Amino acid sequence: MGTPQHAVPLSVGQEAMWIAWELEPNQLTHIIPLPFLLRGDLDPERLRQAVRTVGEAYPQLRARVERTADGPALTWRDAPGIPVTERTVDTDVTSAVREAWQVPFDLRTGPLARVYVLRGPDWTVLLFAVHHLVFDGASVLLTLDAFRRAYEGAALAPDARADALTAFARRTRELSDTAAGDALRDYWADALRGGPPAPVLPAKRDEGDTYTMVVADVPSDLAADLRSRAAELECSYFTVLLAAYFVLLRRHSATDDVTLSIPSHGRTDPALRDAVGYFVNPLPLRYRLSDTDRYADVVRGLRSAVRERLRHAELPLASIMRAAGLTGPEARVHTHQSLFQYWDAGRHETVDVQNLTLRSDTAECVGSLLDMESTAGYTLAVMVREDSGGTHVLWKDPTGSVGPAAVTDLADDYLAVLKTLAADPDGVIAPVLPRADAEPVRAAAPTTRTVPAVDGPASPGEAAGSPGADELAAMAGVWEEVLMISGVKPRDSFFELGGHSLLAETLTLLAGERFGRDIPVRDLFSHPRLDDFTRHVLSTAAATAPEPQAPTAAPVDASARELPASSFQRRIWLIERDDDAARGNVCLAWRADGGLDAGVLGAALEQLVGAHEILRTRFLWHDGELTQDVTDTWRPAVEEVDFSGAADADAAIGAWLAEAATRRFDLESGRLLRVALADLGSGEQALLLCVHHLVVDGESVPILLAELERCHAAVLAGREVTPPAVQYRDFVAAQSAERRDGTWERDLRHWSTALAGAPAHLDVPARADATEEGSTPLRTGDDVMERLAPVQAEHGVSWFIVAATALAVALHRWSGQDDLTFEVPLANRGHGRGPLADVLGPCLNTVVLRSALAPGAVVGDVLRRMRDTALDGFEHGRVPFDEMVSHLDPERRPGRTPFADVILNMNSRTKRRTRLRAAELTPVSASELQAHDKQFGMTLTLTEQDGTVTGTLAHRGELITTAGAAELADDIARLLTRFGDSLDHPVLPGRPAHP
Repeated sequence: MGTPQHAVPLSVGQEAMWIAWELEPNQLTHIIPLPFLLRGDLDPERLRQAVRTVGEAYPQLRARVERTADGPALTWRDAPGIPVTERTVDTDVTSAVREAWQVPFDLRTGPLARVYVLRGPDWTVLLFAVHHLVFDGASVLLTLDAFRRAYEGAALAPDARADALTAFARRTRELSDTAAGDALRDYWADALRGGPPAPVLPAKRDEGDTYTMVVADVPSDLAADLRSRAAELECSYFTVLLAAYFVLLRRHSATDDVTLSIPSHGRTDPALRDAVGYFVNPLPLRYRLSDTDRYADVVRGLRSAVRERLRHAELPLASIMRAAGLTGPEARVHTHQSLFQYWDAGRHETVDVQNLTLRSDTAECVGSLLDMESTAGYTLAVMVREDSGGTHVLWKDPTGSVGPAAVTDLADDYLAVLKTLAADPDGVIAPVLPRADAEPVRAAAPTTRTVPAVDGPASPGEAAGSPGADELAAMAGVWEEVLMISGVKPRDSFFELGGHSLLAETLTLLAGERFGRDIPVRDLFSHPRLDDFTRHVLSTAAATAPEPQAPTAAPVDASARELPASSFQRRIWLIERDDDAARGNVCLAWRADGGLDAGVLGAALEQLVGAHEILRTRFLWHDGELTQDVTDTWRPAVEEVDFSGAADADAAIGAWLAEAATRRFDLESGRLLRVALADLGSGEQALLLCVHHLVVDGESVPILLAELERCHAAVLAGREVTPPAVQYRDFVAAQSAERRDGTWERDLRHWSTALAGAPAHLDVPARADATEEGSTPLRTGDDVMERLAPVQAEHGVSWFIVAATALAVALHRWSGQDDLTFEVPLANRGHGRGPLADVLGPCLNTVVLRSALAPGAVVGDVLRRMRDTALDGFEHGRVPFDEMVSHLDPERRPGRTPFADVILNMNSRTKRRTRLRAAELTPVSASELQAHDKQFGMTLTLTEQDGTVTGTLAHRGELITTAGAAELADDIARLLTRFGDSLDHPVLPGRPAHP
């Protein structure tokens, strides 16, 4: 099916905006506001008629994005009119305008333009808000002229340039994807050669992260002098202004290698010269300056450089960046720092933005353009606007990343540089400023672990017998550190003490480091008791000892604010952006048996946020890459709620958690933590937390509690806590190092074999129209773990292997499949041989478990095979799940992640008690980590504490009905309760339908 006549395909630049919007529908990045302060009387009926007329003449303003067989297209089939909203407000002009235009567009439904009439106490503003997808700077004057004429009653001819728009879009695709763009790619690769450019913006010196805009007018006499200099130097006024900006950035960044971006209008086809649409292509411009350069040298050099860039401006920006090797968040941190725009708003013959005249038969209304708050996706955007009022320089810091103080300094100094250039173009350029505001680079320091001393590994002869007291004490210390308990005894089992698959890798890596051995994860499963495990470790040849490693796998720049995200964070981000629900919220609750003070708690949380970068991190999407932007410390508000009158305190807590789970976080805010302190009556309280999975995982919960305890004590003592030496950025760096050292490659070879021919999905009918979702409890007896103990001892398996087997058997029966896959989380915290185990942040990876049945298989067969499958999977669980899926390229189905229709999530309650002064925290909810519950088709969450198993089977309606989920949960519970009696039972006695 081709593109319909009422639609045009998206260009490469438009598609990049569309993808960015899909990932973050609430973004404001590509909205263009045009606010006019009015004098005189505006005729409301004339206004609405004029807006209708403009919308009919330029239907792309009413359009939406629709997926077609040829890719996403802009369509206006059955499109509604452009809405006009009248609003009376009692705030100031700036606040009212900002509140009106900062409303995200829905690109799936359109329209992509809105009009507001804002009436204040003594002012009226006419506001046009248009999405950049269909609008650029040249479109502004064209549309304003059409609106002016329509307001006066003139008819407008329909814009019949769909063919030209289609040709433009296809040309951008041709240059991006075929050999037609090879010459352009070669040019840009050479023009930007030399790696990522240096940072050019000064360090932030203010608190907060609000929108900052500073407006500075160029005095008319200075503008006249600069135009004279431009004529003398045989260049444009724009080039002179641009040269001054390059000098300014060099001066404030103390680097000679300056890169910024300038827009190319993109209207090379004469048919597009007066078209309304988006044709702009930002071009990275890199230029090197030196102490001996004169202003005239910089002007002439940039004149040539700009002309050369514009001759090669057809290649879309995304392709330019790829050609130069400047891809990913690390490069974008530098390449998208600043945009320099020049908008000649005074060039139109009949439109003056300072005097937009709207005439009716009986009255006249005149509008004057106010300062335009907008952003083009750059840290700092500088717009030079030329109109009848002169030259205005608008400095826009949309996210507050530079801050008012630094932006004001830049604006003031820019005028000083312009004055110097105008007075003496042959003078040497302004010198650089000292970077006293630059933060020093912090080297990641090792953390200290408390492990009993061992005088070297035992000799093979000594190890052959029982381990000595010193060796047992040393290994017990490792176990106690990982499990966060004390008093481990020789015959204690790792899994009976609360250990599970998420902690197994951490323990074997730490024990391997301490004892000078390379310990596979499977050894812990084969020898789960402390004395057996120690004996086995000591009998392993010392020649297998790993090479000493530094605490982190790669040097980390601790001064960088914007960093790449981890693979797990990218996966969580994509899951949440594909669904309107808050799929990444993690809700936690603890009872407190005495006297928590909300003020002290808030101060402790502020210290916690300051100590851990991940809790003050924003998440941004740029050109297909997710980045982390570390922000300044903030203080979480502690909401105080009263449940003292509730008949059931646990039900009231559950209601708070359920509501918190549905409230989406602003992932770009850097504030992904909500806290409440509930009064339960009778002197009892509950601490309630909702935090996003982008900043914590299950193994972070005990770390979070321990750090909160430390910060709470510090507040009471009147001191500040010291931030940990190792932060989440060190984990991301270690993950990158593993990609380079071949670890991922080795793991990928394993998965290519292990999952060869495996189904990527449960082969059940899709239920695309289903909206059911819910959570069904597993009803198991209190003696489940006691019943399972003989089975575990006889077959040498952990509680996890038993649970995975029960899930696999139930899924075989429910689906009728003899070959299926599901996922389990893996802690993934052993990269740094110890220090990264204590990092607060999401380090999880997921491992795929496959269960393939032989004819006539019984439950015991699944158990034995699951043991080997799981151990092999844990040994090769370093490569991120997304990398594995990309490598295997399995079958894809809409709305379903390969191998992830079902998740097995195993939780264990930490036995460590957290005290905030006199208040001891005790977990309330049956499952500490609830983020997985709604992310996938089905999630089985099992929690074991003190021999009691609780569990839930959460589901989404696309895969299974509520009734079907209840039957499946009952089957899993029956298997766990009677596991020992079921080992000889056939797995597939029949093939039931899919309820």
